Amino acid sequence: MIISKVSVNRQFSIPDAPIPLKFTPVNVDLLPLDLLSDSQNKTIHELLSHNESFTESEQIKLLNNEDYMDIKETTNKIRSHLDYLHKHESQHLKILEEIKTSLDFIKQKRTTNEIMTIRSSVNSIETIQKNFIQGLKICLQNGDINYKNFLDPFKLLINRQIEISNYVSKISKLLKNLKPEKSDTLDSKSLNSFRLQEPTTWITQTVENIKTLVLLLGTDSPHYPELQRIYKRLLEESLNSNNSIEDKTINDSNRLIMHSLVVELTSKTNSRKLRYLFLFKDVLICAKIKFTMGSRQRILHENASLSESRFRRKRSGKFSAPSYELEIKWFISMEEMSLLSNSRVGSDDRGRLQNQKNLDELKGMVRNLRQTMSRSLEDKHSSKNTSKLTSLSKLEGKLVLETPQLILPIADKSGRIHNILLSTERERTHWRSALEQVLDKPPHNTDKFYSLRRTTPEKISTDYFHSPSRSRSSSIGDFSERLKKYKHMVKLNGVGLSIIDKDEPITGYIKATVHGIDGLNEKNSYHVRIEVDSYGQYEEVACTRVLQQCNPQWEQSFDLEVDGAWTICFTLYIHQEMFAELDVPLDLELLKTNSRIDMKILTNENPPRSLTFSVSLEYVDQVNLNKNRRSEIRGNLFGRHLAELIRVPNDIDKNECTKKHKSEAFIPRFVIACVEEIERRGLLVVGLYRLCGSNDNIKALKSEFDESCTLAIQRLPLVELPVITSLLKQFFQHLPESLVDYTATIALLQAVEIPDESVRCQLIEDILVDLPTPNLETFNYLANHLVTVSNYKAQNKMDLGNLSLIWSYTLFECSSKTIPSTEMNEQTKSGSSLKSNTAEIQAAFSFQQAKVLNCILTSMKSGKLTIPSHSNVIRPVYS
Repeated sequence: MIISKVSVNRQFSIPDAPIPLKFTPVNVDLLPLDLLSDSQNKTIHELLSHNESFTESEQIKLLNNEDYMDIKETTNKIRSHLDYLHKHESQHLKILEEIKTSLDFIKQKRTTNEIMTIRSSVNSIETIQKNFIQGLKICLQNGDINYKNFLDPFKLLINRQIEISNYVSKISKLLKNLKPEKSDTLDSKSLNSFRLQEPTTWITQTVENIKTLVLLLGTDSPHYPELQRIYKRLLEESLNSNNSIEDKTINDSNRLIMHSLVVELTSKTNSRKLRYLFLFKDVLICAKIKFTMGSRQRILHENASLSESRFRRKRSGKFSAPSYELEIKWFISMEEMSLLSNSRVGSDDRGRLQNQKNLDELKGMVRNLRQTMSRSLEDKHSSKNTSKLTSLSKLEGKLVLETPQLILPIADKSGRIHNILLSTERERTHWRSALEQVLDKPPHNTDKFYSLRRTTPEKISTDYFHSPSRSRSSSIGDFSERLKKYKHMVKLNGVGLSIIDKDEPITGYIKATVHGIDGLNEKNSYHVRIEVDSYGQYEEVACTRVLQQCNPQWEQSFDLEVDGAWTICFTLYIHQEMFAELDVPLDLELLKTNSRIDMKILTNENPPRSLTFSVSLEYVDQVNLNKNRRSEIRGNLFGRHLAELIRVPNDIDKNECTKKHKSEAFIPRFVIACVEEIERRGLLVVGLYRLCGSNDNIKALKSEFDESCTLAIQRLPLVELPVITSLLKQFFQHLPESLVDYTATIALLQAVEIPDESVRCQLIEDILVDLPTPNLETFNYLANHLVTVSNYKAQNKMDLGNLSLIWSYTLFECSSKTIPSTEMNEQTKSGSSLKSNTAEIQAAFSFQQAKVLNCILTSMKSGKLTIPSHSNVIRPVYS
């Protein structure tokens, strides 16, 4: 998992940056601000950013502006980037001076030759750095990006990367063996350790900065080929450097791999506890966040005195001392740990659906209380409003505890199981992958396709604070001392009693449009899941449809309600496995422009490849949100005519009613939601449509849809696939009139007997086009879905023959009136043989219906049959 994502363009990321892994739902400053040498007001995230003079949203605008091809605008952007580089690289000279000071402090404890060798490396880096800064100054003074010597300073960076790599190899051994004096304080040790290692972050920064410049120049620039070569060389040196770092620290058992705020489900009391999880190379530590005396009241008081309507306190420039301690609750060494199979809270679908209902009610209470407080800002200093704030904090704290529903079970050698609760599948996958790598185990998914994927996120961590090596029999006291170094890394969630990030979060409605992804040249089953970090934790809020194509283009929009969100995450999946991720920081000014964002991301393959992810984000007020929205069908969903389940906007433009829109407008939302969920999770499931769900769970899900189709769709990911497939079939079985009515069924039975294939296909098209529009569009949609399922018959064992047998009875008219009247008359004359032969006739008829469906699906799959659409689909009866 890539956690220290600071660049706007994900393609810039170097896989092995020396930052401890951290899952991002909790906003974490990786180091205390008073340890940062070049600024008292910048976090590590900002230090690693390739442009500290711009916010991340401004960087997005900079790289994705539609006026990008304008020469003057491009020149200004390049000059702006060069100006940033000049200022930022000048700060590096100050850091090098501070490193020399730290070496003077350390030299009393190490041999003179060792210190002199390191100082020589620092001097070499400093010489190159001065020449580079001077070259940048000349570039800025010249003003012409096409002049001959434009690239001269950037050629120096290759040698600088090599020198930094040599420097890092020298300080690794020094820091590992450095024994602190009793007089040394923790801050002084941490400060010197951090300063000595700070050039390691320049490796990543350099590659990102040059990559930005490559994109800004564009392929038309005469400098593009040479700068591209410099970038590739820098990337190679960076990877070699990080691999070297990893080789030298591989035996450092104290290295922090990953950390984040989690919820633990205790086994004795079945209660939920807020915990902070630290994964080291040798041990997994679970700690309780324990507030110091009076800290809760102090935070509440500060929150109550805010002028912002969000009732949060912004972090000041000075980092105050942490108001909490880390108390170890349990730890498991890697030698004694085992991972169990993933599970979910709730024993069945009904339990999981009820849990989700409770969460929705809790969110509603939080939302209503926030709105009440926002309307009474003039009274925010009153005791009444302070009381409301206390209630809000309690509700938000409860929401933090109750939201996670995904269980990652971890066991020790004694058989004790620790159930770690996480909010999203992406978060659980990151944690499981990190644990599997430390345990040196194969990935949890053994599917052949994913055997080539990385078992863990590629970014490997190198500990900033190296401690003296300890024996394997470390005590809880040893681990407590270890955690003290990482105390400043911990930050609580963005809700309740918390310290939030530097910007105000976004609350309201966001229209998110997933356009598509370029760079996926192989056909597969792709879909995108969208998460936002509202309520202090990531929560999955939407999923795209599944596309079976190269370079999928969804062009699918979602209206997302967010409450206190900083980030939106788009995760690309192939079937059920994560393939790539895109994190976009939310900025209100950016959202108001409705800008299209084309961002580079790296896949989770080994080696990774670059993709271009295109999305749009827009802030929408509630009035515009409700305009033209399809109204929700309420009441019983089953047993109603298909036309009654269709809602088409009254002001829709007939000329703009594309095939895609017809599929969305003239197909029941229930059908679309079930099919999309099945294609996201079930294409590789053996016997997909042969498995039956339990009647109780089917009834529970049916009740959910009858109560609210919108909420039921949101909760579909909680439901087992057999329940969804069973309910989908029941929906069509309960239609008052079959999807393909009596007249069409008889005509199709006759049409499939025509030996000439072209004539047969044309006649089938003519028959189907006479169906009512909702029936035609729904049948076409479902038939394409069944063809998609059959494309994975090697995995799910569901070929077109099996699917036709299962679905023909459901889709076609199969009552006794479909049996030809001549046959019925003959049976009536025979009297006693009527009952015995009716079953045989019905079975033969079912076989013929399966033959019809198989013929249609086979012809569609081969491309010889295309089910037509009505030329004018907007009919008053359905509007």
